Amino acid sequence: MKSALITRTKNSSAEIIKFLENRRFQVFCEPLFTVEKLSVEKISTPISAAIITSSNACLALENSGIAKETKIFTVGEKTAERLKQSGFQNIVLSPKNSADSLFDLLTRESGPIVYFRGSVISFDFAKKLENVREIHSYKTCEIENFSTDFRKIPYDQVLIFSKNSCEIFYKIITRNNLLEYFTNSQILCLSQQILERARDLGFKKLSKIEQF
Repeated sequence: MKSALITRTKNSSAEIIKFLENRRFQVFCEPLFTVEKLSVEKISTPISAAIITSSNACLALENSGIAKETKIFTVGEKTAERLKQSGFQNIVLSPKNSADSLFDLLTRESGPIVYFRGSVISFDFAKKLENVREIHSYKTCEIENFSTDFRKIPYDQVLIFSKNSCEIFYKIITRNNLLEYFTNSQILCLSQQILERARDLGFKKLSKIEQF
């Protein structure tokens, strides 16, 4: 039986777990950070669009008072689906599941845009676009080490969901002398940008996967 490591919580990985278990994988979930949601004030000034690149910022967007017909630019089908369920009607999904491809679309927006972001981001829209205002919606706290159950089995595959997660994963396994533990693991990346970052960090067995 093959094994897979999912680098996020079990609650947020139900669909992936089911998919892998149906294919006879032994699955283990090990989140790389915890998330603290931040309180966000209501947005009272007119905006033409909003950006959300992580499902962790969904709650802030939903509570911001933004009109449901506002154009929402997002990365990830799951995030888009949650926003649809919350009543947002005008959602624009990144064509390549990346912030880079989302940026190409945003350059066509001339009005004010708000960006619901976390404490760590891999693409700074506010620096690249003058009409973008940031709203800090959540912060992440990296774990120091993996759980005691982590080393019970070797992992054939490791699923990585963001560039930030890739960097945290590398830091943790380096700090705890676990690099050799993953020599034969295939690193599955959710976008080409994540894959390229993983390659830069020295991972050899890499594949890009579609959105879960």
